[in-house]
Amino acid sequence: MFVFLHLAHGAFRRPWESCARLVNSLREATRPSVLDLAHESPRLAACKNLFVSVPGQSESKIAGFSPQLRVLGTKTRPKQLVMLDDRGRKHLFLLKGREELRLEEHIMQIFRLTNQYLRSDASTRRLPGMQLRDFTIVSLGRQAGLVQWVEGVDHHLSSYPWNISFPPLPSSPLS
Repeated sequence: MFVFLHLAHGAFRRPWESCARLVNSLREATRPSVLDLAHESPRLAACKNLFVSVPGQSESKIAGFSPQLRVLGTKTRPKQLVMLDDRGRKHLFLLKGREELRLEEHIMQIFRLTNQYLRSDASTRRLPGMQLRDFTIVSLGRQAGLVQWVEGVDHHLSSYPWNISFPPLPSSPLS
């Protein structure tokens, strides 16, 4: 009798596991890939002609925000936020939550200092492309922040020779 129950338990568990996978994939498929900024953050959507510079762009002031947030399909589901500046240009940022960004912010400071050194040294100043690519990171607290969107980059793990596939990053709406 015990063997029969054990086999029956295993026989019933497999279809339920398949059903659970199906439910989870349907749940993922029905998650929105675009959010309305006015619904998610009415105060941010209402911000116009601010006296605040676009992060990393001291000469440009924030004129407003794109009305939609694009949701990326990665684990933490970061949002792509588009800032519009007072010169009519678009600046893309990744709005990340549930992640500590202070370490990345410090790494970018080290990159900037390294680039200053490379530009000041005569032997490295002559070499083309001798520079680290840095980008703006703004920590908005312990678990949130903005990361400047950089075109033409891929996951840092994609350069490893593992047999793991990573989804490609979406292209920019500015392209």
